[in-house]
Amino acid sequence: MNPVDRLKVWFKTSFRRRMIARAMFTAGISALAVGMAGLLIVRHLEHSHNNEVYFQELESVGESISSSISSIVQDLEILANTPPIQGLARTVIGGGVDPVDGSSTKEDWELRLSSIFESFHKMRPSYLQIRFIGLADNGKELVRVDRDADNNIVRLGDDRLQEKGNEPYFQAVLQLQQGEVYKGQVSWNREFGEIQEPRTAVIRYAVPVFAEDGTRFGMIAINVLALPFGNNAFARANLANDIVLMDGYGTIFIYDGAAKSGQIFINQPAPLPPEMIAFLSSGDTASAVAEIDGWTIAKKSLSKATPGDVVFTIAVITPTEATNFSSRFASRILLGSVIVLMIVSMIFSIIGTQHEIAPILRMNEAMGVSRSGTQRPNLPLDRTDEIGELANSIDKLVERLITREKRAKTIFDGVSDGVIISDENGVIEDVNPAIEKMFEFSQTQLIGSNVGILMSKADHVAHDRQVAHYHATRERVSLGDTVERHAVHKSGAAFPIELTVSPIEVDGSRFYAGVIRDISVRKAQEAERLVLIEALKASNEELNSFAHVASHDLQAPLRAIHKVSTWIEEDLGDHQNEEMTENLALLRSRVERMSQLLDDLLEHAKIGRKTGATNSRLVSGAELRDELSNLVHLPAKLQLEFNPEFDRIVIHKMPIRIVLLNLISNAIKHDDSPSGVIRVSVNVLPTYFEFSVSDNGPGIDPQYHERIFGMFQTLKSRDAVEGSGMGLAICRKHVLMHGGEIHVESAGDGTGTTFTFTWPREADATETASVA
Repeated sequence: MNPVDRLKVWFKTSFRRRMIARAMFTAGISALAVGMAGLLIVRHLEHSHNNEVYFQELESVGESISSSISSIVQDLEILANTPPIQGLARTVIGGGVDPVDGSSTKEDWELRLSSIFESFHKMRPSYLQIRFIGLADNGKELVRVDRDADNNIVRLGDDRLQEKGNEPYFQAVLQLQQGEVYKGQVSWNREFGEIQEPRTAVIRYAVPVFAEDGTRFGMIAINVLALPFGNNAFARANLANDIVLMDGYGTIFIYDGAAKSGQIFINQPAPLPPEMIAFLSSGDTASAVAEIDGWTIAKKSLSKATPGDVVFTIAVITPTEATNFSSRFASRILLGSVIVLMIVSMIFSIIGTQHEIAPILRMNEAMGVSRSGTQRPNLPLDRTDEIGELANSIDKLVERLITREKRAKTIFDGVSDGVIISDENGVIEDVNPAIEKMFEFSQTQLIGSNVGILMSKADHVAHDRQVAHYHATRERVSLGDTVERHAVHKSGAAFPIELTVSPIEVDGSRFYAGVIRDISVRKAQEAERLVLIEALKASNEELNSFAHVASHDLQAPLRAIHKVSTWIEEDLGDHQNEEMTENLALLRSRVERMSQLLDDLLEHAKIGRKTGATNSRLVSGAELRDELSNLVHLPAKLQLEFNPEFDRIVIHKMPIRIVLLNLISNAIKHDDSPSGVIRVSVNVLPTYFEFSVSDNGPGIDPQYHERIFGMFQTLKSRDAVEGSGMGLAICRKHVLMHGGEIHVESAGDGTGTTFTFTWPREADATETASVA
């Protein structure tokens, strides 16, 4: 065997040697890779660190500017909502005097508003002008408070107030909604259209003002001194570097970090290299860093400070030389460390590998001892490294297997249904205690016996046929399904069961699990329930027959009485006096009332006794509205109104028409007002309609709200209000039978009554409604 082959065998037969060789090779390659990449990494880290510092400074400056702008916006919102603003609106609209207090004039409110403006001037030294501009008189200024050249706060008189209707910002603010803010570009301050000397750079902010009724009334405008505003914002960032702020209109603000002051250049050249201005003006709005003419410049777009769609760019400038010294020193240190690292890593790889693999080899020996399954392996569970984690994982796996076996046994023994495990020949392998209790066989009597001892002969034959079919075709047929069978008790008595048989395969062996539930009690209850249902059906048929017979048999004598009263009236002719006429009319009215009562009683009895789907056709709400309007007898003093949503619904005409007609008729009968309105409305909800019928009649005392839905119930005598007292009972029964609810709302104090009920939306009606 040559030396190469001998070396291969030497490595192949020893896990320890292979691990040492691989560790040495890995250590050498790793040290070399570290040496090659170290310098690049250090330089990259230094560069990244410097950029991170720049961007942190930019973030600090951006937050300072955003905070300053937020303060201005907050001041505008406060001023726009001060009481003098609404007071001025009321006095202008009300003709010169505030209608709220009846004494404050336009001048009073202007004086109060100017005092508030002066307070804000004192609080904000960078504010040059605060103005309240109206919409009338071409945007005439109503109140204006300025800061003059001597830093005095002065309210301008009426002769110095200007018209701003032709200013671009005035037109822009007119397009804003409540809560929106106008942010203008940096510009020179102008008065009466002329730039003021000495020139002062300002930034204009404005918000619209609305009167209490929501109409646009004017605007609040603040002119901010751009230079003090920028100096204060940058000073709060507390940076030593120079800062450049540039917008898309050509305005550049240069802040000297050492002097803590800045300069503004509006539409004029700034003292910056052209390449630097080009870098700041580039279309790339993301954060970026560049080196230009010995300077490192980091820029970032400030979206929060951007007025309109204009890009607002901020940059930090620092000398490039100051950032490169630390990178050179770190590179030299790294280069000297590479050689030492390679030597030390080779030595430690040999020692460390031998030490680390020793526990793994010992754990392998312990696993070999426990392979017989007679004892748990002796593993290094007290270690806190990955080997300890591996040992603990193996130990937990063994413990989990033991626990799972115990849990399965507990569930198997504790389940209330009987469970039988049998092999593919039907020999019982195991049963749970529920089987012992159900059949009164002991576990020892059942294990080893065929499952046929627990079945009737016919079921046993059918079971064997199903199992044989499954073995031959792998088709389950009824295996896995729950079926009803008859089991045989130890005493030989048969009793009904539910049986589910499922095939199970474990390590190539096939078993069957049968779950058995005794349903003797349930079957007895079902039989009893069928008897009760049949009895209830017979009772309902008898009640239905009785209602028809009673109605028809009682209607016949009523019709005879009505006819006889007519004959008597005809026979008396001119001989009847006023009392006779009144008595005969009273008799016929009582007959008609009794007839109506019988009809209502029969209708009430029929509700809920009709089986099958309704034969009523689908109608639109408009069609139902026209039909209801034609059916009711509406006195001239009353109006019947439907909400617009009512016309758009689609619903089965019956029995909703009966319910609505009864409620409308009820409102007409009980109305005692000289003029009234009955309103019918519907609210379409996802699964049901919510109907309501309201009137402005006398109302119903709350103590009678439940009583009125009873049969033959009226709150007034039938001589005062004609009716059978069945209308609301019929309504309630129809609603309840359709799965809805009905209730009444009324204080009983003459303010009217509202009946509200819900009605389910049928599937076909819902689909039609959605198309409509």
